[in-house]
Amino acid sequence: MIKLENHPIILFLILASILTGIVACSSNATPIPPPKTGVELADRLDNLPSHMKVKLLFVITAQRAVVEKKENHYELSLFKSDDNKLVAFTDRPQRLAFDVSLPMFSAIWDGGKDSFEKIPPNAVLVKNNTQISITELTKLYEDETRIVFRMDNSAYQNIDYASNNGAFGYPVLFIDASIFTTAGLAVALRAGAKACAEVECWWALAGG
Repeated sequence: MIKLENHPIILFLILASILTGIVACSSNATPIPPPKTGVELADRLDNLPSHMKVKLLFVITAQRAVVEKKENHYELSLFKSDDNKLVAFTDRPQRLAFDVSLPMFSAIWDGGKDSFEKIPPNAVLVKNNTQISITELTKLYEDETRIVFRMDNSAYQNIDYASNNGAFGYPVLFIDASIFTTAGLAVALRAGAKACAEVECWWALAGG
């Protein structure tokens, strides 16, 4: 039997599924073979109503993290490595998930009238498989070695940020929805595909 506490990513994705209702929603749409690139996915989105809303949620994993206490907030540093993973997935009723490059995520953070820059997202940070903090991310920046988030206004916290000087391994960060239209998401996908790697899609787009 698999012990979920030993598999933080599986545990966290199950939590994400419960929170967003992914597993609870079904669709009568005929399954579509997953697109192989971001451009192909954007082309499919062009065939949908351009004003249709798409909510994107995000999961970020890393090998190493440090949380530092500042004067009136915390800063979370996720250290860059080839093993880092940044995945976007849609809220119901769409069934869509894909890898996101850091440049694309930064563009999503800053772009649009409902951007994270203007309306900070809620987030869940998981440490050591069991410790959880639910917080608000109010700023994002990066340097050569780190992706840094400012964390404000914790709604729930059982993470001990003081132990080991705030350093810990294998963090998982779940970030709530950014709202796009299908047209806006297609633009972002094409920009991301042009700037970085191809997008890998695990679910076909379904629902409306």
